[in-house]
Formats: sequence, C-alpha cells, structure tokens
Amino acid sequence: MPKSRQPLMGNYLLRTMPADSFAALYPHLKFLRLPTNTVLAGAGQAVQCHVFLEAGLASAVARSGDNQMVEAAHLGREAMIGHQGLLSVGTSPYEISMQIEGSGWQISGEALRRTIGGHHATMQLLLRFVHALELQIIHSVVANARYSVHQRLARWLLMTHDRLDRNDLPLTHELLATRLGVRRAGITDALHTIEGLGAIRATRGNVQVVSRATLETVAQGSYGVPEAEYERLIGVPLRRGQLAQVSADR
Repeated sequence: MPKSRQPLMGNYLLRTMPADSFAALYPHLKFLRLPTNTVLAGAGQAVQCHVFLEAGLASAVARSGDNQMVEAAHLGREAMIGHQGLLSVGTSPYEISMQIEGSGWQISGEALRRTIGGHHATMQLLLRFVHALELQIIHSVVANARYSVHQRLARWLLMTHDRLDRNDLPLTHELLATRLGVRRAGITDALHTIEGLGAIRATRGNVQVVSRATLETVAQGSYGVPEAEYERLIGVPLRRGQLAQVSADR
C-alpha cells in the first residue's frame, strides 16, 4: 500500500523521499482537514508534531515586542510544519496558521525521529527544505526593505498562486494588509496598480490571476530566488510557470 500511495501524495516532501522512508512513515501519518485559521504551531510553544501540508496555504507570522505582526513565510504543499524538532530546538519561533483552508498529514515528533533516524537521505531531504525555507524568510526581509508595496504584493500573490491549483485566490484586503504589514488603503492602491497593468482582477474577497507573466514582471527581483533554490534542492517544480513547462515537455 505505501509504495502505490507515495506517487499520489500531495505533499512534495512525502512524494520525493526514498520509498523505504515513506513506507516506514506511512503507518504513522494521520490525514487532517485544515480549516481556515487552524493553528498548526504556536510561537514559543513546544513542537509536539509535524504536519506535511498537501493543500491550502499557511502563514508563519512573527510578532514584535509590542504585538505588531508581519508574515515571515508562505507554506503550502512544499512544506513540513515543525521542522524545529529536527534541529533539536524544540519550540517554534513564530505562529503558523492556515490562511486558506486545506489538508495535510500529521505525525508525532517522536514517530518521525524514530522512523527516519537511520534514513540519512530522508534527513538530508528535510534539512534541504529547512534551508529553502530560511532563504524564503531572508528574501522576505529583502523585499520589505528594498521593494515597493505593489512589488511586494505581486510577490505575495505569486507565492500564493504557486501553492494553489487555481487562478482565483480567496484573499481579502484585510488579510493582505496584515500579512504585508501595511495599511489597508495601501493594499487597495497596490491592487489597483497591478490590476491596471492587466496582471490581476480584484473583487471583494478574491484576487484572480489574469496574467502570471505580467505579475512576475511587476514583482521583479523580489520573487524567484527561493523558489528556484527549492526546485534545485528538492527536485520538484514549485513555481506554477515551471510546472506548466515540465508538463509541456512531457
């Protein structure tokens, strides 16, 4: 059963890990439906379990000392929640919650460590994911410091588009403002700017990607480096444009 099931897994890490590791993990995996606002990890709380996301969108949110918050990372089907347990840290530095409903596979930290303890290739795969996630966080810092609000918004929309199998993204102005750390009026202006270029169509509670190529042009260098590194390290297309190219080549 695990051997036939692995190619069907929605999570990229589960799909690409060595077959013997997947066979060892599979009996310990529990399928979860993850509604919007489900908290997957609490800031400063012990990591008790891991979740391999396979659908939906989660956000890692950092808070300042005066309770201001900004998004540190996007997480979707390319990700595993709770990687701090692999690093012997034990606690999460940020809160992770579902922004768009989805699903995933949960495994206890103890079961994960026990089953992959002797599987060097799988541990290397998960640590490569950790590296790609750190790079994404670094580029979020770069984007916040060096790019305009509409360029940062374009990056955010591209990253969301990468993780969902549709062009309609269920996003509100309030959510976007919170995640980008700007005023709601700034998000409205940025959406109008991007929409005027023909990249998106924004309506109440939804942003439709009309031209991904235009959206990438708007984002400029704020988008693409972490995504390319993930693809190099994990061997799975993460960017929607790359995925379409792979499908065409086949």
